[in-house]
Amino acid sequence: MAATHNVCDLYHIQKFEVEIREEDIMRVLLWAYVRGNLGDDLFIKMICKRYPKTTFYVIGYKKYRHYLVDIDNLRYISHDLPFIKFISRVLKVINFILGTRLDRIFSLNYLIKGLVNHTVYIGGSIFIQDGDWQSRLRGDKLLVDQNTSIIGCNFGPYIDSDFLSSYREVFMSAKEVCFRDKNSYDKFADLDNTHYAMDIVFGLENATERDKQDDYIIISIIYPEVKTKMIDFQKNYFDVLINAAKILSDDGFRVSIMTFCNEEGDLRAARILDGLSEGTFYEVYEHKNIEESINYISNSSGIIATRFHAMILGWVLQLPTYPIVYSDKMSNVISDVVGDSKYSRIEDLSEIAVNDMINEIRCGASHDLISNSSDEHFSRLDKILLR
Repeated sequence: MAATHNVCDLYHIQKFEVEIREEDIMRVLLWAYVRGNLGDDLFIKMICKRYPKTTFYVIGYKKYRHYLVDIDNLRYISHDLPFIKFISRVLKVINFILGTRLDRIFSLNYLIKGLVNHTVYIGGSIFIQDGDWQSRLRGDKLLVDQNTSIIGCNFGPYIDSDFLSSYREVFMSAKEVCFRDKNSYDKFADLDNTHYAMDIVFGLENATERDKQDDYIIISIIYPEVKTKMIDFQKNYFDVLINAAKILSDDGFRVSIMTFCNEEGDLRAARILDGLSEGTFYEVYEHKNIEESINYISNSSGIIATRFHAMILGWVLQLPTYPIVYSDKMSNVISDVVGDSKYSRIEDLSEIAVNDMINEIRCGASHDLISNSSDEHFSRLDKILLR
């Protein structure tokens, strides 16, 4: 079992205080999506690897820290531990006095932000207009300032101009904002602190090195009811995947349903698929460890990708890849990066789409990509953390 000395759970509060007082250590708060999502886990691992002399702090639930336990310069703060819950109650009173309504993670980020040198807001779809976005906006306004870099993100979807104008103000307050798609960047290109780069995962090092090429095809799955609220398309989505799995199995491939984020319903979707499959054989692979998941994808013979980073990893690893697009963030990146790639939208899946999927896998085509094309995300951060 991996050692856990690199994880700061704040029961060891003295160690935390000593690190904060060390003047020669660059300390950075990572404001990230910590839910055992392979794409976001990769963001965290890659930024920590790029700056090995920097100590990073990230906040998340205790149950997700094992995904990140092997990152030596990362301190994981579990916000659901008793000590943190006590701090949260204090912060709740402060929120009431200030008239804010920040949740526990926002509150802790705000507290720790005052103890570090810089904050990096790193993530993909972190600016979406859904739910109580005004509450998130209040948190963003408190946390984003000239000591904050926002990288790796796309903007939207959104439904009204208030959301756009509100976040324009937030972005103007940041040290920098680097978008991962041109569509998002174009909305804020007039701001001097914005720039564009391909998704951070395109910079994955040694991506094409593989142990072996195995005879299995990966189907990365989502649970539409949870992920996109597209319940009307869910049964057809599952039916199309089952048909594709049957054909691939008849072709002699093993079929592996891969979950990228069980918190968002991927495993539940795999179990539903199993119940509908009527004997079609496939295995289920759950993401539990970053390196193991990347190796598993790398050693496959191709991928049918509903997950955004399944699509990106398929391209980076030079695998035959067929995207099933559930959001404009995927079609925007397809347009930016490969242009001519075949794909289907989840709401338009049909038997024609099944044939396209199978043909893409059978032909074995992959895309040649520029490995350092995502470095621009870090170009300005390098000047802060590598000085």
